[in-house]
Amino acid sequence: MNETYNFLKEKTKVNFVSTVNGDKPSCRPFGDPILFDNKIYVITNKQKNVSK
Repeated sequence: MNETYNFLKEKTKVNFVSTVNGDKPSCRPFGDPILFDNKIYVITNKQKNVSK
């Protein structure tokens, strides 16, 4: 997990999360990933549609 996290954090700088918005794909940029409890998280605001 650390190797993947380090790659995302140090090599890519910006990561993208893809979701479906209705019947259309949507891709959003996200900043720094967070490593917590051996899991990788991206952070967003709970009012944004992507968090739903």
